[in-house]
Amino acid sequence: MSAICKAAGIAPTTPSRWKRGKNGATLDRIQRLNDALAEILDSAA
Repeated sequence: MSAICKAAGIAPTTPSRWKRGKNGATLDRIQRLNDALAEILDSAA
C-alpha cells in the first residue's frame, strides 16, 4: 500500500486514518489512489 500511496502523492498513513474514521476520504485522494494503482497494475502486465 505504501508504494501506491507514494505514487499517488499521499501519506502512507492516510488510508489507515480513513479506516479508523480519523479523516474523511476526499474524492481527489481516492481518484489519485485509483490512478496510481492502475498505473502499477498496467506496468506489471
